[in-house]
Amino acid sequence: MNNEVTKTVKDLLKEGKAINLMTPGGFVYLSADQVEMISRGDITEINSNSGFRGSDMPMDISELLGYELVRGSYNEKTDVNEYLVG
Repeated sequence: MNNEVTKTVKDLLKEGKAINLMTPGGFVYLSADQVEMISRGDITEINSNSGFRGSDMPMDISELLGYELVRGSYNEKTDVNEYLVG
């Protein structure tokens, strides 16, 4: 039996650091200020990007917060959490 607790993007927000995510809906880049605003409930939608210029697509914050962390870590050099989520 696996006793490992699955972390979500919502859990990651508690660290208050900038976050770069690769999600099923595209790439999401959040500054530390945006992370704080999401935590306060000031932002309800963000843009994800498929990797091509001009391909921004809206993503509901509730969708983003529910994604589980698959792989990644904190990057000390850039002070950013970098994760693949799904």
